[in-house]
Amino acid sequence: MAIFSHGYVESLTSRSSRRFSLLSFSDNFRHNPKQEGSKFQSNLNRLLYRSLYNNGGNLIYAKASEGEDPDKVHGVYLCRGDVAPKDCQNCIDVASEQILWVCPLRKQAIIWYDQSLVRYSNVPFVSTLDFSDYLIMRNTQTFHGQNNLRGFRVQCLINLTTQATSVYPNLKYAANSDEITPFQKLYGMVQCLPDLSAADCHTCLNSARSVIATLLSDDTSVPSGCRVLDLSCNLRYELFHS
Repeated sequence: MAIFSHGYVESLTSRSSRRFSLLSFSDNFRHNPKQEGSKFQSNLNRLLYRSLYNNGGNLIYAKASEGEDPDKVHGVYLCRGDVAPKDCQNCIDVASEQILWVCPLRKQAIIWYDQSLVRYSNVPFVSTLDFSDYLIMRNTQTFHGQNNLRGFRVQCLINLTTQATSVYPNLKYAANSDEITPFQKLYGMVQCLPDLSAADCHTCLNSARSVIATLLSDDTSVPSGCRVLDLSCNLRYELFHS
C-alpha cells in the first residue's frame, strides 16, 4: 500500500513506519488502452458517480457495490456526524474526483477530508475491522509544559468512545467540547464505519487512542491538535484558546 501526501499536516506515520498522508492505494488493475475502459473502471465510475453520489445529500453514510466478480467494486462514503447534507454532498463530490485523479488504475483506495472519507476496494470491507495502516495528522502548533492537560485529552476520547459504541451504536459517532480552563476548550471527536460491530469499533478507537497517548507522553512538545485516521475509524482532539 502506498500513500500520497495532502493536507495541512506536520508529519504522518503508519504502523509500518512509512510517512504518508491522506490517500492510500494498492494493486493496479489491468487496462487495455485500445479499449474504451476496463470493466473494473466502469464499475468504479458507476459506484462513485451513481450509487454513492445519489445518497450524498440524504445520508452521512452509504455503501454500495457494482458489477460482478472478478471486476466487482465495493465502496463507501462517510461524512462526519455533524456535517450538513449539502456540505456532505460537496465533500463527496470533491473526494470522488480526487481519488480517481490521484489513484488511477488502482484496485483499492481511500481518501480522507476534514468532513468526509471515500473508500473503494475490490474486496468487501465495510463490516471488517482493519487498522493495519493509519495516518497521524498533527497540528503544527505545540504547547509545552501542559502535563495537567494530557489526562483531560485521553479521558475525553475514552468518554466519547463509550458514547459512540453504546449511546449511539447505530451512528458510531460522538463529539464534545469542554471548557477545561477559563481560557481553553477541548474538542474531541470519534467515529467508526457504522457497519462495524460495537466491539470492533471500540477496538479500533482504542488502538487509535493509544497512538494519541504515545504522542502525549512526549514531555518536550505536545501538539495542540491531533487526528488519527484508521481504515475503519478515526478520532481527533483540538485544544482551542478563547
